[in-house]
Amino acid sequence: MDIRDDYQLLEIEVEATNPVNAGGCFTSEESPRLFVGQTRDGNVRRYRQDVPERIKEELDDTIDGEPVVQDLRVGLAYLEEYQRILGKQEPVQQVSRGFGYKYPDRLQRHQGVVRVTQDNVHLSAETFPWLLEELQQSQPCVATILDDRFVALCHSAYISTKAHIAGIDTLEGYRRRGHAVAVAAEWGQAVRELGKIPIYSTGIDNVASQGVAAKVGLLHYNSDRHFM
Repeated sequence: MDIRDDYQLLEIEVEATNPVNAGGCFTSEESPRLFVGQTRDGNVRRYRQDVPERIKEELDDTIDGEPVVQDLRVGLAYLEEYQRILGKQEPVQQVSRGFGYKYPDRLQRHQGVVRVTQDNVHLSAETFPWLLEELQQSQPCVATILDDRFVALCHSAYISTKAHIAGIDTLEGYRRRGHAVAVAAEWGQAVRELGKIPIYSTGIDNVASQGVAAKVGLLHYNSDRHFM
């Protein structure tokens, strides 16, 4: 699947990572009350289903005035205003920010990365024991092996009908050796072979993860805010 419009891609990512109802509102209490995502093609908004209509209308008016930026590191122009409006329902408890990345048309292939299957998942028993029971719902999953164990892996942390969202784990002591870059690239290829869209996202404070995205050659396509 090939989606060129970043606005549409972010809509796909949001709905892959949060359960939504028929109206597109988040249904989980763990989802943000307000999500605002910036792309160069426009700004995406989503509300949790318990946000009152009068507050959504006021937020809509503010978001409609949010400029569409080309530099996604700039951030939201009306950050404090969103918090003020949401505070009419209840005070905002947390605001977090993240970056989303899409995969380029061509990926550099890496040696030494294996697909994780039932035949070799036992190599995660010492390093990533959760994978023993969660492999099936984490596919595709790829890993690097050293000392007869997995030391880094990239798996599908969220899956929808259109996209997979990456989750990366690297064993402490094996970081900054290229393992995360290798598995992130090979996972993207594996997702594409399924006919789905690979997406990589990370928090703004996770500089190491942003570095992995840069080394893989991923394209920064969104900046988002979550208001809890």
